[in-house]
Amino acid sequence: MWSRLCSVALTGVFLLTACRHDDTAEPQRSDLLVMLGDSALYEHEVVARIPAGIAPEDSARLFAGVVDSWIEDQLLMQVALDHLADADEIERLVEQYRRNLIVSRYLSRVREGGRGRVDEKDIRAYYARHSDEMLTERPLVRGAYLKVSVREPKLDRLRKWMAEASPRTFENIEKHGLEHAQEYDYFGDRWVDWQTVARQIPYRFYDAEAFLEANTDFETTYGDWVYLLHVADYLPAGSVMPYEFARAQITECLEQQVMRETERRLIQRLVSQALDDRLLRGIGYDPVTHTRLTQLDTPIQTQ
Repeated sequence: MWSRLCSVALTGVFLLTACRHDDTAEPQRSDLLVMLGDSALYEHEVVARIPAGIAPEDSARLFAGVVDSWIEDQLLMQVALDHLADADEIERLVEQYRRNLIVSRYLSRVREGGRGRVDEKDIRAYYARHSDEMLTERPLVRGAYLKVSVREPKLDRLRKWMAEASPRTFENIEKHGLEHAQEYDYFGDRWVDWQTVARQIPYRFYDAEAFLEANTDFETTYGDWVYLLHVADYLPAGSVMPYEFARAQITECLEQQVMRETERRLIQRLVSQALDDRLLRGIGYDPVTHTRLTQLDTPIQTQ
């Protein structure tokens, strides 16, 4: 019953907010269906919740279901408000959630508008200052990965091309050897997290460092598939991240800084405007300098 009342509280608050009218005013719309206290439900609100194109009997059943559900929710909401000692606290929490949701949605749009403003020179400058702090948590690898059917007629040729690992042989793989391939990824020109590669292969690599140290080419079969891996190069865990690998993390970090600065300036503008319009007044606190202007009679308790 409690979970039902909690659910009804949220639904009911929304409906009460959307449909509340003045106690002395009668609804003006001609499509009024039912009223409960100062809350009203209109036909257009019910119709908007019924999918178009359904059979008439289904539409009628849904119509009645929506109206009955509204009445049930309203009645239960009234009972809850009358009998729950903390109903006012629930109202406060719902209102706080609504405020937080509105602010969060607005700030998300502000942040989206601030993206894409990080220059390449800023990224490189950040890397130059902090590269010794940006260490890999797992090995990084460069190479190629291929998953093909065990019945692939060119399987031996693919093995040979993967092992040779030259630009020409990888070009041959892409042009002539992928007819029956399930997966193929060439990453010889970029660093990839070893875990990203390993999770594609049905083989337990107990010690990644030892495996990468000892193996350049690897093959395993599982079911109807053959998995081929060529490791052209690797960096052990704890190495300084190469710039091209660290770039995405640096970009995200700098974008976060830009967004925080954008939010700070937005708040400053809003505070300044509110002070100018006298919507905000600092009586015992200066919202610009963030300082108290008067001493409180009762000291603030700290823990």
